[in-house]
Amino acid sequence: LSYLQARDHHQFNQGRATVQMAVKRHLQHGALVLGANGDLLAVNDEVYRNAYGLFGHWSLSLNKSSRLSLFGQAKELDYPDQSIRNTERLTVGAGYTKAVRAPFSPVIKLVAKVGNEDENHNNAPHQGHDFANLTLQARFSLPYDLRFHATTFYEERNYGGTDPLFLISREDQYAGLNLKLVKRFANGWSITPEVSFSTNDSNIELQDYNRSMAMFTVKKRFR
Repeated sequence: LSYLQARDHHQFNQGRATVQMAVKRHLQHGALVLGANGDLLAVNDEVYRNAYGLFGHWSLSLNKSSRLSLFGQAKELDYPDQSIRNTERLTVGAGYTKAVRAPFSPVIKLVAKVGNEDENHNNAPHQGHDFANLTLQARFSLPYDLRFHATTFYEERNYGGTDPLFLISREDQYAGLNLKLVKRFANGWSITPEVSFSTNDSNIELQDYNRSMAMFTVKKRFR
C-alpha cells in the first residue's frame, strides 16, 4: 500500500494511491505469484483515473545463475469524467535473468512484452492501441554496501483509429533510461538518488516530447 501527494498546492497537483495483494507459492525449481492491484490517480484532489486488475508471474531457476520468467496482466483503466477514454489493457511477456561472474557481480535481465488496450467505446477506436516493449536491466554490487541499477527500454505503440483532431492514426516510438544508486544501512533504512530520461517520438506533434526527472527516496524496512 502506498500513497503520494504533492506538498505545494496548485491546479495540476497529482496524488496517487496504490494497493497490491498477492499470494506466492514456492515450486520445486521456481515460484508462482498470483495477485490483484489497484491504482488511483487524482488531479487537484479529484479522481482522474482508476486502474485495477489481476496479474500472474511464474519463474523457473534454470541453474544457480540464471532464471526464466513468464508473466501476464489484465487491467481495467477507468476515467470517471471521460468515459470515452476507458480501456481494457492486456499484457503478456517473458524475461531472462543472468548473474555474471565478473567484477561487481553484475546481474543482467532482459524482458520482452507485448499487449494491447481495447477501447470500451466503439466510436473511439483512436483510444486503443497495440504495443511491444523491450527492456534491459543491469544491477551492480559496489563497495560500501552500494548497488547501482541501470534500466533502458524501447517501446512501439500503434493506435487503432484516426485521431479526430489530427486526422491521422497515431504512432509512437517511446524510449528511456533510468539510473539509480541504492545505499542500504544495517537498521533497515536505505536512500536512493535516481535520474531518468525519456523521449516519445510521435507522428502527432502534441504527443512528441522529451522528459527528464530526478528523485531522492528514503525508505525504512520493518521486519
